[in-house]
This record gives sequence, structure tokens and C-alpha cells, in this order.
Amino acid sequence: MAIFSPTEVLAQQSIFDQLVGEWNHIKENFSIQVRENGDVWMSNAPRARVAGGVIEAGGNFAFEGIDNSGERYRCVYYITFLADDFQSNWRLQSHAGKFDCSSGIFARISKPKKSAVVVFRTRQSSLDLHLTWLDDQWASGCRNGADLWRRFKGAWLSRLAPRRQRVGDPQTTG
Repeated sequence: MAIFSPTEVLAQQSIFDQLVGEWNHIKENFSIQVRENGDVWMSNAPRARVAGGVIEAGGNFAFEGIDNSGERYRCVYYITFLADDFQSNWRLQSHAGKFDCSSGIFARISKPKKSAVVVFRTRQSSLDLHLTWLDDQWASGCRNGADLWRRFKGAWLSRLAPRRQRVGDPQTTG
């Protein structure tokens, strides 16, 4: 293990700080260039085949410095525009988990339909079917969550009991 003097440590730290500053500057410039010139690039540039490593690097580069979802959408869209071949798109989608963006959403962004609006949908919950009943209970004045849960469970199990008896479930037929 090397031992550095305090001046060497400070020199290395200042070099590191300069590199970090340059990297942040490059990321900001990339985001600005995409925001300002992305549409021009899309209309003028022919689709080109780009090596997968370049695409992955572009994906990392785009996502590390962008917090705004609109900018994220633009960067994903323009980067995938360059990835014409299937393999590059697959690489982008497989690495999408690192970018706080699921591969399905990534695929929808990279292949938009006629209206280029990206819709982020949640999964259907098992409670979605019972929301009207829960809303009615809430409107009737039941504000206690535990009591609401007991009522819900009771109503749900009372509907299951006759079915279990028809099937011949040993737990209910005793």
C-alpha cells in the first residue's frame, strides 16, 4: 500500500475534482444539445448502425446526468433512434434497469405510436375490483382502517365459503 504525503493527496484530490467538474460539464452540454438539436438530428440524420458498446455508453451518459423525465424521454428516444439494428435495441432494453426505467417503458419510448405520448401505467392491483365497495364504506362513515379491513375480509371470505363447501374443502366441511 502506497503512503502519500498530504500535498500529494491534495494534488490528487484537486485533479479528481477537476475531472468530476469536466464530466458534469460534458453531461450538462449533452443534455442541452439533445434538448435544442434533437429534432434536427432526427429529421436530417439517416439511420445508422452503431456498435452496441457505443449505444450502451450513450445510454449511461444520458441517464447519469438527467433527472427530469421529459429530458430522460428525449435522450432515450434519440439514442434509440441511432440503434437501428435489433441487437443494439436489445442491449439498450436489457440495461434499462440501471437507468431507473423498466425495459417495457424503454421499448414504448423507443417505438412510439402515432401520438408520441408515453403513458406510464401501473399494474392492476387485486384491490381494483373492490374499490367501489371500499369507496362506499368510506362514504358511509367507516374511517377506521382495521375495521374496514375486517369488513372487507369478512365479505370476501363469506363469498368464498359456499364455493369451498361445494368443492368439498376439508377445512370448511369439518
